[in-house]
Amino acid sequence: VSWVFFAVLWYGIGYFNGDLENF
Repeated sequence: VSWVFFAVLWYGIGYFNGDLENF
């Protein structure tokens, strides 16, 4: 698994949680 996968996953979690400001 590449780091890109985790980056997209983390971005998705932050997006759906509305915590992009903490990204």
